[in-house]
Amino acid sequence: PFGGRMPTQGRVESWKDVGIRPPKGVVRKEVRKGLEQQSRVALLYTGTIPWSIANSLQVDALGRALDIRIREVVREEAGGSYDAGASAQLDRFPTEEYTVSISFGCSPQNVQPMTDLALKEVARLRAQGPEAVDVAKVKEMLSREHEQNLRENEYWLGSLQMLAMNGLDPAVMNDFDKRLAAVTAQNLKAKAVELLEECKADGMVAAIGRGRFGDVRRQETGGKGLAGVVEKAPDYFNPFLELMEA
Repeated sequence: PFGGRMPTQGRVESWKDVGIRPPKGVVRKEVRKGLEQQSRVALLYTGTIPWSIANSLQVDALGRALDIRIREVVREEAGGSYDAGASAQLDRFPTEEYTVSISFGCSPQNVQPMTDLALKEVARLRAQGPEAVDVAKVKEMLSREHEQNLRENEYWLGSLQMLAMNGLDPAVMNDFDKRLAAVTAQNLKAKAVELLEECKADGMVAAIGRGRFGDVRRQETGGKGLAGVVEKAPDYFNPFLELMEA
């Protein structure tokens, strides 16, 4: 890899924490936009656990194992979505925080059934852990990506930045195989129990309507309906809609 040095102005700079944090408890937001009869569902789990390179790999592996099941169940078995998927990541700055996300597109009438399927997979992952065959697939993906990354300058640049930001010994880069060996069904099940909140089998929408989560209580039909929809002006323009619908 090529290493270079650029001139600096001698300034000492640092990042700033602006205090943005995920909301507490369970929050349901419904946004009505566009003319097509199509919906987009995103389920996010957030929380705090200690950051480490080993923990980061475990969280990544958990997200990949969940992704396999979400794609198989929501997309292939139920046929409810063509772009279902899941992922997970662990960040250290500004705070040690993880995010597990599940997302899929579907027709409006399939929002609740597909959401229930996704939540049941989350519950199954917590209760039983991932299948051995899925763990093997995840480890194979991680191994191949690592082999490819070792040949990429961008990977080394990012790794050097990560080491410097976290004050880590560069020798930890030699421990990838050891960290990968720790990716087991048992460890991923423990991580799932740690990260994923347990949701009832009757679905998140119904659970929120019954007020099961903190002080959040809202019925599925409790919105404003058409009263909450504003007609667009003739000259309305949103450049992001074209990008999203492309």
